Amino acid sequence: MSRATIRRNAHFLDGENNEILGFWQNGSVSWSQIAEWMHITITLPSVQYAVFRCLEGGNPENPATNHGPSINLSGNNNTVDPGYYVLLSAT
Repeated sequence: MSRATIRRNAHFLDGENNEILGFWQNGSVSWSQIAEWMHITITLPSVQYAVFRCLEGGNPENPATNHGPSINLSGNNNTVDPGYYVLLSAT
């Protein structure tokens, strides 16, 4: 497990519990912006991965199996809540 040392309140993990993206959410970052960021930084087509909210409280230990439903990113202007999220293969 690898975590960034920079202070963040929104964390995105891979299936092996490594932090791959994070930022400080002050209420202005939306899911559609996250989709744009991922399109720029992830080489896979967006249909090949999905974002899920981690259900474990605090720093998750097993985000790959303990998560909620996938989050629709496209056209979603809701703000991202601080917390932990996991990116998993959609296949």
